Amino acid sequence: AFFGKNEKKNKMLFQKRRDAQIIYTFTNASS
Repeated sequence: AFFGKNEKKNKMLFQKRRDAQIIYTFTNASS
């Protein structure tokens, strides 16, 4: 159970980081 919980948290962090990367790239490209 603990591992699954940790994995879910890691997935969320990864998703957030990826979203931030996309936004960062998009912002740089548009300016």
